[in-house]
Amino acid sequence: DGNSKNSKELHFVVTGHDDGSLQLRRVDTWDLVGTYRGHSGRVEALAVDSKGHRIVSISNSDHFMRVWSTNLSNMTDIDTTGRMHTGPVTSIGTSEDGSTVVSCSEDDKNLLVWDVRTGLCRRTLTLPSIGYAQQIAVSPDGEWVVCGWAGPGRDCHVTVWHQSGVCCTV
Repeated sequence: DGNSKNSKELHFVVTGHDDGSLQLRRVDTWDLVGTYRGHSGRVEALAVDSKGHRIVSISNSDHFMRVWSTNLSNMTDIDTTGRMHTGPVTSIGTSEDGSTVVSCSEDDKNLLVWDVRTGLCRRTLTLPSIGYAQQIAVSPDGEWVVCGWAGPGRDCHVTVWHQSGVCCTV
């Protein structure tokens, strides 16, 4: 177990577990609000939209990205089989409204931009050189994607993309 994200607005924490489940807990009491089941293996990465309405989780075991409603009433599956990264997904980020999700892997140079409504990969963003993508963030409007990554010598970089295709690395 080990992945967790929180929502400031709704005051809860989501944790991902080795058995493929997610747990939604209140921050103030740690009371269990609900359990999400659906992945066949370890939850590798998860994200919560900034309004706290959607939780996105991914498991490298079943190659599914799952989008959950925090009111426990709805789950959407995005089958990423054959469309995933060449290695394990290590981080995901979501836009403010949860309609766009970006996934990255430590083993390839690509970030995949997913449309949650259609389940399609809209775009592939590529790091400018060989490196290991480690963390990503998506701007509230979904226009910008930021990726923190390390090069072969473990030197650290940040690359920023705009949906127009403009890219900058520092």
